[in-house]
Amino acid sequence: MPRIFDRFQTDTRFRRNLIDWITRSDYRDAREQSYIWHRKFVFRGNPFNRVSAHAAKKCELPEGRTWNPAMSSHRTCWFETLSTEEREVEILGASAAPGISRHHWGTDFDLFSLNPRNFVDGARMNDEYQWLAKHGVHWGYSQAYIGGHQDHGYMEERWHWSYVPIAAALQEHVRANEAHFAAALNAQWDSFESRWGSKHPEDRRFFNFIRENWRPFMFHVNQGFSK
Repeated sequence: MPRIFDRFQTDTRFRRNLIDWITRSDYRDAREQSYIWHRKFVFRGNPFNRVSAHAAKKCELPEGRTWNPAMSSHRTCWFETLSTEEREVEILGASAAPGISRHHWGTDFDLFSLNPRNFVDGARMNDEYQWLAKHGVHWGYSQAYIGGHQDHGYMEERWHWSYVPIAAALQEHVRANEAHFAAALNAQWDSFESRWGSKHPEDRRFFNFIRENWRPFMFHVNQGFSK
C-alpha cells in the first residue's frame, strides 16, 4: 500500500486508473437508491445482505448467510413469515432507504470490495483497510459505519469512507432542520409507494419502519467522524 500511495502522488494516469479500479460505488441519487431498495423488498435479483439473528431464529435459517431470492426457504421466510417492517430491517442491515443514503451527498465512497469477509484479519483487503484506518484521517476521510449500535443502525462497513469536511457539515445541516427533512423524506417515500403500489397492491407500504426510524440510520456514524 505505501508503494501504491507514492505512485498515486506522482503519476496522474496511474491515479485516474487506480481511482476507477478501487471505487465500487460513489455518488448515486435517491432514484437510483430506490431501485436497490425495491429490488430487495420484492426479493428479486442477486443475493444480498445477511440473514439477521432475528430472522434466522424466526425462520430457522442459518444466521449470517446472504439472503438468496432463488432459495425456496428464503422466499418462504421473506414473504410468509417476516412482516413488511421486518423486511425493511433486513434490508437496512447494509442498504439505506432512498433519501437517507450518504451516497446522495457526493462525499461517500465504497472502496475495494463490498464483501465484509475480504476485510477481516488475513483477508486480501485487510492491509488496504488497515492503511486507510491509520492514514485516512490525515486526508479528511473516516470510516462512517463501525457497527456495534445498541438500537438501529447499519452493520460495520469497512469499505465505506466519507470525506469529513463536507459530510459532517451536511449531517449537521440535516440535524438542525429535522422537521423539514422528515417532511421531504415522507413526500418522497409517498411518491415511490404510489408508483410501486400500483404494481404490487399487496405490498403497498414499502417504508413503514424507516418512516419512524430514519434518524438512527442518518446520525449513527463513527463518533470520530463528527468531531
